[in-house]
Amino acid sequence: MNKEKLHTFIAKEVIEKFNHKRLEALRSLDIIDVLRRKNPYLFQAKSLSTPEEIVRAIIDAFLSSHEETIFGDLLENLSVYVCGEVFGGIKLPKIQQGNPDILFTRDDIIYYVEIKSGPHWGNSSQIAKLRLTFERIRKELLEDKQDLSKYRFVNGCIYGKINSEQVDNENNLRSYAKICGQAFWDLISGSNSFYLDIIDPLTKETEKKEYEYIEEYNSSIIKASLIFSDHFVENNKVNWNKIVKLTSENKQPN
Repeated sequence: MNKEKLHTFIAKEVIEKFNHKRLEALRSLDIIDVLRRKNPYLFQAKSLSTPEEIVRAIIDAFLSSHEETIFGDLLENLSVYVCGEVFGGIKLPKIQQGNPDILFTRDDIIYYVEIKSGPHWGNSSQIAKLRLTFERIRKELLEDKQDLSKYRFVNGCIYGKINSEQVDNENNLRSYAKICGQAFWDLISGSNSFYLDIIDPLTKETEKKEYEYIEEYNSSIIKASLIFSDHFVENNKVNWNKIVKLTSENKQPN
């Protein structure tokens, strides 16, 4: 994998897009709307007492969940790009019946790979859907009189340590291997150290964007704290009754 091309892709398609979405989330954040969906008792249990402390906790929790989803999606895109560059992998179209993310050939073996951020990515129905997808593809291959021994079906994960865990019996049409972290990046790049190779460009590009993000983050904290104070501070104290009513009070019938 060409290091310059890898760095350019990470800069433009991962970090730049990640930073844009983070800033977008901060600028559009409605503190009252976010608070409405939070557990107010948790903030009390954590002894948060000032508007800034409460607002910072709310925003940090919101951003953490939001950013994990965004960054996971962007790293999945990176893995598709890398596989395309190294093995000519193609991104499969999304269809109603379900499709894995990428299809590629390595060492005369054809791989169908479903990419997820981490190893614990889905509930039972989502995992069942993946199994049905792999079963459908195998049946289609059998109908075309293909030799299934030349095909591998994989759930690949960006991070984690699970490696080559066979889900179900290998003769089951729904079975697949679960390959995570170092082993996953090795599978799609051909390099055992690739999972480490992406650290340097990620770090360098993140540092370039961090100042802009911190400025916007601090501005959002100040703005949200003022709004919070207008709604929930009385006599220089946080009115917890108002907060709990916002999140939990039954609507009164007209």
